[in-house]
Amino acid sequence: MPKGKVLKKKPSNRQRLAAEKFKNERKQKSQGTMLRECGYSEELAEHPTKVTQSKGFLQAYNKVITDELLEEKTLEAINNEDPAKNSVIKAKFPYINLAHTIKGHMKATEEPEDVKVSPEQAVAIAKAFADMN
Repeated sequence: MPKGKVLKKKPSNRQRLAAEKFKNERKQKSQGTMLRECGYSEELAEHPTKVTQSKGFLQAYNKVITDELLEEKTLEAINNEDPAKNSVIKAKFPYINLAHTIKGHMKATEEPEDVKVSPEQAVAIAKAFADMN
């Protein structure tokens, strides 16, 4: 191999399938169940971060869940003003948090004040919390 040339590893078919499942079936199934259905071993299904933190999975996930889509869904949940939809919106937060965690925007153990948000997002979050009280 010539000097200076870097080979980029592509996500495996299993990683691409898992990323799609995480996008489409996350509300109905656990991470472990989805990984089993993609052909991962029981060991990996019991410890999904071994898959979700792998470079290949993250590449596939970033193609499926773009930052723009994630931002849109986050702001949609935060800016919801329809009280009838509040329970639906609150139910979405764990999935939005999971997506942010997988994409590396926050760590699973972080407290909310450690999450990096833009000034505009901070204003929207503050407004949402003020409206809840």
